[in-house]
Amino acid sequence: GLATAVLEGGPTLAAAFVAEDLLDELCLTLDPRVVGGTAPRVVAGGGPEHLRPWRTVHLLSEGDVLFWRLARDRDGVA
Repeated sequence: GLATAVLEGGPTLAAAFVAEDLLDELCLTLDPRVVGGTAPRVVAGGGPEHLRPWRTVHLLSEGDVLFWRLARDRDGVA
């Protein structure tokens, strides 16, 4: 009966929700600094076999940093 759950975790946890098609909203902070390394990024692991459409809900900026809120477009064509 839970309508909303907030997930805050790393790329592996996010990948588990993506794989089960349970992720409805994603908030990203984009910083213009380039960082290398071997750490996984937003979603790590096996992805779905088909693309899942998303849409921008909000895109805000503070200086050079972008705050991007995306929502799963369940009416879009995958």
